[in-house]
Amino acid sequence: MYLPIWEPHKIIFSSICFIILLFCVGILQAQIIQHSPAGGNYLILDGENDYAILDFDEFGVLFEEGTKVLTVEAWVYPTLFPDEDIYATIIGQQVMIYAVGHGHPIHKDAKNWIDLNNDDLVLMMFAYTGPNFGTGTMYLALSRHKWHHIAFQAQDGQLTWICDNTWDSLPWGIEGIAHDLAEIVNIPSVDFVLGGYGRKINRKNVTWGSFAGFIDEVRVSDIPRYDIEGELIPQERFEPDANTIALWHFDEKRGTRIFRDSSGNGYHLTGMNGSSVDGTFAVNRYDKLTMTWAAIKIN
Repeated sequence: MYLPIWEPHKIIFSSICFIILLFCVGILQAQIIQHSPAGGNYLILDGENDYAILDFDEFGVLFEEGTKVLTVEAWVYPTLFPDEDIYATIIGQQVMIYAVGHGHPIHKDAKNWIDLNNDDLVLMMFAYTGPNFGTGTMYLALSRHKWHHIAFQAQDGQLTWICDNTWDSLPWGIEGIAHDLAEIVNIPSVDFVLGGYGRKINRKNVTWGSFAGFIDEVRVSDIPRYDIEGELIPQERFEPDANTIALWHFDEKRGTRIFRDSSGNGYHLTGMNGSSVDGTFAVNRYDKLTMTWAAIKIN
């Protein structure tokens, strides 16, 4: 069959247009995925050595001695797997929230208990309760390249672990979480941190390290925020109230290294080793919330 000379050119032109279209769609999808559910900016962590800190010498601990009721929560978006031996710290101090990748032995064990893919991280959370004790933890799946709401909650003799609309719960008979951190022999650091410690820290055959991804809307409260029989995914941006101990929105301008606490209690974080905020795009915040919630509930 004879093809006119212009048709190959037409095919090439169409192919180029199609490739450009795919490229633009890819960019659009990446931007939609990266929007924080709360809108505005978020904390960006490279998984190498950047993190945010409340220095213990200046701020001490967030929970008072004998605390039995609390919620620690955040929106997180994992990007890279941590090294095989690393417990990647998302939030650290009296309450530890962290994750391991598919090369870690815990990942293999978790597959016996939860629905877990090789592309998922295993999320874990616990509270220190004494020099050699903690509450223990449950396994939750944490997918990469997606926003998740995570929370650790204690109330009325019960502990609850939450990731999106998935939760687990156990009775809790401890007097309260640890207050004198100097007595805890295996705590990686007495400072309150987000994203790690700037280096690897070894404690009792456990190596703590950095989390790679985005963190937003970190809230520390002295009440239980969630009823496990109700909606577990926040439907709006967090606002401070009388039970908010600390709340970080990370909506500062790019290049800022001080991340302000909106609770009014003055727990302003300091960004270390180049940690920064970013994420503002020309999209309505409520549209972004709708898209993100839909993605979480579908998956």
